[in-house]
Amino acid sequence: SGVATDSECNNGSGPLTGSINLTIEGGSPNYLFDWDNGASTEDLTGLGAGTYAVTVTDDQGCSMEFSFEINEPDPVDVSGITTDLACHSESGAPNGAIDLSVEGGTGNYQFAWSNGATTEDVSGLAAGDYSVVVTDANGCTDGASFSLTQPEAVELSVDLGPLSCNSANGSADASIDLGV
Repeated sequence: SGVATDSECNNGSGPLTGSINLTIEGGSPNYLFDWDNGASTEDLTGLGAGTYAVTVTDDQGCSMEFSFEINEPDPVDVSGITTDLACHSESGAPNGAIDLSVEGGTGNYQFAWSNGATTEDVSGLAAGDYSVVVTDANGCTDGASFSLTQPEAVELSVDLGPLSCNSANGSADASIDLGV
């Protein structure tokens, strides 16, 4: 008989921790183990999701086949929506933001942003590139990268046209031409 323990992480998002622990009774000792994944040990560790079959053969050539199922949680999946800056950073306070969405894994997520933040969502950001690594309660991870942009700075040009006459009763023909 045997006990299968499911993996705490999905393949590719963290360490594979599934295992199968066999208990052998009867037959003639000095058992041989022929697993369908090529292993020849009694017990297996470091397994991901799947079905694992083993043929156990004793010293007398008597054999029996067993099959075990290892499951794993959905992978941690990180996505997000960015809000670019409303103004060029010289024209106002940085107001970019990233709103994360996390699915899968095993709750109690921890967040490690490239700017040092540890919250799920970040705001008050300047234009630039940001990345985050999300880790679930079992140490399974996923990451994502985001870019925030800002509009061009507002630039003004002024062209002043002088008065044609310098008197108190003169014409008001001066001009200001503003370019944005």
